[in-house]
Amino acid sequence: MKDSVIYKLSEPVKYGQDNEETDFVEVRCPSYESSGQRRYRRRLKAAMALILAEEGKEMSQDEDKMRLAREKVQEPVDEDKLPFTPGMVLITVSAAMGDGFADAVDLFCEHAKDICFVGGEEPLKSGVIARIDPDDMDMLFATFIANFIMPSLLKNLSGNE
Repeated sequence: MKDSVIYKLSEPVKYGQDNEETDFVEVRCPSYESSGQRRYRRRLKAAMALILAEEGKEMSQDEDKMRLAREKVQEPVDEDKLPFTPGMVLITVSAAMGDGFADAVDLFCEHAKDICFVGGEEPLKSGVIARIDPDDMDMLFATFIANFIMPSLLKNLSGNE
């Protein structure tokens, strides 16, 4: 799994005491050092597992799709290749969560200071979050899930260590 990824914002945002401007946010693999961070990770993994299970139920009606899905889960996870793109994650998660998607993004925003760094250096806090385009915040959430939660979940599902 990567240590970090860069998300390019649709519009530059000002941050810090000196009102610096940047057009990217670095999303880092969390350390999960605190119990709150570990609990957040576990909640996200559980939510993603539930979404995958629900999709699996729908696919079970189509044997070919189900067979392909089982094969995909059993494949070793390639650490350099994302199993799902952030865009796929955004569409799937927002559709599956419905009204709960907004709450999931809000919770992500509460943890963003530990995960996201504006301009690669300053923790992403509520003041800057308020200035970032809401679509970018949704994609930051999806980028985090696609790069750090889904690979971990699929690694567990495939039995890889």
